Amino acid sequence: MTIFLMADTNTEIIKGATESIRMFADIDNLAVVLIDADAAPDLQEWAMKQDDITYVYMDEDDLTYGQIIKRIWEELKIEDDVLLMSGNFFLTPMCLSRLNKALHMNKQIGVVGPVSNGLPSYQGASAGSNYEEAIAMGQEKEGINCREVMGLFYGVMLMKKDVIEQVDFCDEALYNKQAVWRNFCLKVRKKGWQIKVCDDSLFWYGKKELEDVQMEEKDQKILECKWGMHYFNFDPNYYLIEMLENKEYDEFNVLEVGCDCGATLLEIKNFFPNVHVFGSELNDSAASIASCAATVCVNNIEEQNLPFKEKMDYIIFGDVLEHLRNPLATIQYCQTILKENGCIIASIPNVMHISVIKDLLNGNFTYTETGLLDKTHIHLFTFNEIIRMFRQGNYEVEKVNRVVPSMTEEEEKLIDELLALKGDAKRFMYETFQYVIKARKKKI
Repeated sequence: MTIFLMADTNTEIIKGATESIRMFADIDNLAVVLIDADAAPDLQEWAMKQDDITYVYMDEDDLTYGQIIKRIWEELKIEDDVLLMSGNFFLTPMCLSRLNKALHMNKQIGVVGPVSNGLPSYQGASAGSNYEEAIAMGQEKEGINCREVMGLFYGVMLMKKDVIEQVDFCDEALYNKQAVWRNFCLKVRKKGWQIKVCDDSLFWYGKKELEDVQMEEKDQKILECKWGMHYFNFDPNYYLIEMLENKEYDEFNVLEVGCDCGATLLEIKNFFPNVHVFGSELNDSAASIASCAATVCVNNIEEQNLPFKEKMDYIIFGDVLEHLRNPLATIQYCQTILKENGCIIASIPNVMHISVIKDLLNGNFTYTETGLLDKTHIHLFTFNEIIRMFRQGNYEVEKVNRVVPSMTEEEEKLIDELLALKGDAKRFMYETFQYVIKARKKKI
């Protein structure tokens, strides 16, 4: 195995990450390549003195992340698996051998990643409050437990040599590391390889907070042109998944309308091994990727002609109903697809959130690329309108969960002032960013 350790943080953290490799790398024939594109003088001086690592300084200006990785791979003629690792991550006991075993559990697995305090929810894990605690927690983990995922967040990723050669890890036009990783994961899934997270491989994130790496606008445009998609979402929607009532080994059917690339359906399969998952997706490119995990059709739900013969226990709409021309007609159509006691589970943004009201009071109602005023939203919902729609559609709303982000003091005060006015509005209606609804089909 070869570790590509990216010098993308300060020198002291890079030294710590390197030392963690020395302490806990339990893999034979391991090579470490420290890749530096910034050339901090103190890092250069230290790295040149290290006998057990290969230090590579990329002295060309404005190289893209894709170009950097590809040149190192080609010039060093790497002949084994590669662990691409940000310098912000530290090894804990047995994390590397477990990750390696996970990669080679079967031929279908092409890429694996660990869990960490520095990764988002589907790869996230408690790792204590400091590195010493993380080491102790790593020692306590046992086994090689893996979950299949849509893709991995940038940070730590172990790739089979065959996958790198067949899929081509780096698109040299992509500047940002998040864009490179997402593009690679999509290509891996498209080729039929599995991507796994190993829950027993723990890495410690060496900085206080996870760096928020947003894709450059030009990278976003390149990916949109390449894949015909806009969102590139790898995160399962846990707000929807937690609404599923079934026991772990129950057999039941779930249809997700607007399943995108299948991240939520994949995670449902991780929770419920005997579930049968189906997807409906407008975008044929996204549908082809989701088809690796589920039975998926390219379909417009509003045409009311889903091809599945199976009746569903659940139909999921994850931020979809607001994009439809006639959401009421759609949930009424779902009555014909659901089993007698079936449910719709839907996440729906709340246009009454205080952030929107505040802008309205200043004369603004500006649509954006994503969020509450996503420019592709056709219908806008408040709590009352959501409840009214499901009742008209012959559903009984059984459960309502709310996504409530933190608010500023100004926003809290504004809510107080609004509530002082005459009206029936409740505080939660202003606080809620998104509602998650579980509505059961009524017996006719």
